Amino acid sequence: MLIMLLSTVSVFAANGESVTAHISASERSATSNAIWNCQNKLELYGSNYSTSSNSLYVQCYEQRNLAVDLKQKQMLLDKGKNKSIIWTLSAYDEGSKNYVKLNPEGALKKGCNGKGTLYD
Repeated sequence: MLIMLLSTVSVFAANGESVTAHISASERSATSNAIWNCQNKLELYGSNYSTSSNSLYVQCYEQRNLAVDLKQKQMLLDKGKNKSIIWTLSAYDEGSKNYVKLNPEGALKKGCNGKGTLYD
């Protein structure tokens, strides 16, 4: 329980910026706005609410250019679960533009209620 509380508060969000995506059971995916100029560490927090009928992918992508987005991290959450992961950016990745994407597990699936937040 203490770990969940720390993740929610985001003690590792050094730059104080965050973006959040929310998904409802009628949607196939959801995407947040992006954080520009990410520095040092990122934290990805995801929650798949107990009202979901499917597992939920919570993903962090880096926008490399207009045509290419690179998946940085991914978590698969069962219904009623939440999780947080923290990683350090390489010198190459500092200053990048990152965002959150939510997808129910399975091609063209729906049925998830949840959220994903990226903290810089």
